[in-house]
Amino acid sequence: MLQRQSRGDARIRVGRSFQWHIPTLNRWKFMAGTVSFATDADFEFLKLHGVGEQEVRRQWSLLQEQPARPLLDRACAIGDGIEQVVPEAQEDLIAIHREATARGRWHKLVPASGAASRMFALQSPEDQRRFCECLRQFAFANQVESHLATAGNSIDKFLETSQFASLVEIVLGSSGLDFASVPKGLVPFHRYDQRSRTPFEEHLLESGVCLSDRDGKVQAHFTVSPEHRSRFEALLAEFQAAEEAATYDVTFSEQDPSTDTIGMSSSGELLRTPAGAPLLRPGGHGALLPNVQRLQADLVFMKNVDNVPHEHARDASVRWQQIIGGYLVKLQEDVHRHVRALRAGAEQSVPEALAFVRQWFPGAPVPDNEANELQRESLLRTLQRPLRVCGMVKNESEPGGGPFWVRQRDGSVTRQIVEAAEIDKEDAAQQAILRQASHFNPVFMALAMRDEEDRVWELDQFIDQDRAIITRKPVDGEMATVVERPGLWNGSMAAWNSVFVEVPMAVFSPVKNVFDLLRDEHQPRGTPAR
Repeated sequence: MLQRQSRGDARIRVGRSFQWHIPTLNRWKFMAGTVSFATDADFEFLKLHGVGEQEVRRQWSLLQEQPARPLLDRACAIGDGIEQVVPEAQEDLIAIHREATARGRWHKLVPASGAASRMFALQSPEDQRRFCECLRQFAFANQVESHLATAGNSIDKFLETSQFASLVEIVLGSSGLDFASVPKGLVPFHRYDQRSRTPFEEHLLESGVCLSDRDGKVQAHFTVSPEHRSRFEALLAEFQAAEEAATYDVTFSEQDPSTDTIGMSSSGELLRTPAGAPLLRPGGHGALLPNVQRLQADLVFMKNVDNVPHEHARDASVRWQQIIGGYLVKLQEDVHRHVRALRAGAEQSVPEALAFVRQWFPGAPVPDNEANELQRESLLRTLQRPLRVCGMVKNESEPGGGPFWVRQRDGSVTRQIVEAAEIDKEDAAQQAILRQASHFNPVFMALAMRDEEDRVWELDQFIDQDRAIITRKPVDGEMATVVERPGLWNGSMAAWNSVFVEVPMAVFSPVKNVFDLLRDEHQPRGTPAR
C-alpha cells in the first residue's frame, strides 16, 4: 500500500505543458477592451465582488460568441471506455477500500445548496390532486397534520372538499410550511418508526457505514447556501447528540461570490439590477471547484444530495462505494509507482509506463516514436494529474450526462462526462452520437486529490474553460443570456485522468420530483407505492 507523506499545505502547479486545455486569452476579441459593454464604475463594482476585469471580459466574450462545444468522437461502451468489475474481484477491492478508510483517508462530499422548489413543481391540477391524495405517504406528513391541527383542520377535510390547491399552498407556500423554499437536503425524505430523516442525515449515516476510520470517525463536507447554513448546523447538532455509533467531523462551505457570473439582456447589454449595478448570478455547480480544493482532502467520494435511499435499500450503494473506492486506491497506487519509476530513470520504466497508459488512459497524447527521454516527459505529463473513478449506470431514460470519448484540440481522444446541453442541437452527427449513449452519469464518483508526494493538486489548472455553458433563462421577467462555469464533473474535471466503471441501477435513487419519494427505495419496507 502507498505510504503517504506529510499532509501539509503543499500544492502542485502544473507547467506550460498542461496548458493545452486552457484557452489562449488573446482568442477573446473583447479582451483588449475595444468594445465597451461596461463602465469603469461597473468594473470597480465587480472587482469588489471578487470578479476581476479580465474575467469579466472573458465571460462577456462567451456571451457574445457561443464557446467551443465538446467534439464527441463516440459514446463510451462496455469494453470501449467503460470497465466492468467481475464478481471475483469485488471483495479484494472492498478490502483495499476498507484499509484506506481505516487510515482516515476518505471524505464524503455532498453538494447540498439547491432549493427544493423544482422538486415540488406541481405543474397541473392533476399533479396537485395526486400530491394531496398521497400526502400521508410522504415523510413530512406529520408536520403537515400538526400545522393544520393548530387551525382546527386536517388533511382529510381538504381531501373531502377537493381543496387540493389550498392544501398545496399550505404545504409549499410561504404563508404555510414553505417546503418549496427549504434546501432539498433538509426536506424529510424517509419515514421510520419514531421519526423521519432528511437526505442530510441519511448521507451521514450511510457514510458511517462505509467511510468511518478505525476510531469510528467520519469526515463529511456539504456545500450549502449561506441563508440556510444555520439550519444545517442546527440539525447537525441534534444528529450528533443522538448518534453514538460514530463520530462525525462535518464541515460546511458556501459558493464563493467571486465565482458568480454576468449575463446579457435581450437587447444585448450587460444584465443589471433594478438599481443599475451589474447583475451577478451563481455560476452553476462548476463554481464549487474551489470548495473542493479547500478541503485539502486525500480521497473524496461524491454523491448528489438527493441520491440517498431509505436505510433498507442502502446495501447496494454502500457496497459499490467501497468497490469504486478500492478501484481508485489501487489505480492511484499504480499511477504513483510508475511516476516514481519514471522520475528515478528506472530500467524499463518508459515501456512499462507506456503500456500502463495505453491500458488505462487510451487516447492520451503519448507518441510511440519519440526518443526515450521525450517519451518519459510525455508520460509524466500524462500521469501527473488528479484521478477519478466514476460509476456509470445503464441508460434507462433517467436524466444525467453521459460518458463519451471526446476529441481534444491536440488531436487526442479522452474519456469525458458530457451533458446534452453542451452539444449543438443543429449538428445531426453529434446528436446521433449523443443518442448512442448506453450509460449515464449518476454522480457516483471517487476522487484522488493528491500526488505521489502527498501534495494537493491545484484543481483550477485542469479545467477546460471552453466547456462553459451559455443558456437563455428568465431573469426579472425578461429572457436573458447567462453563462455557467464548466460543470463540476464535466469541464471542471476535463483534464483529470478518468476511468468509468459500470455500477448497478440500485445505486441511483434520485428525487428530482416529489413523486420519486413514492418509489420503493424511499418508502419504509413493505409500503405499497402509489
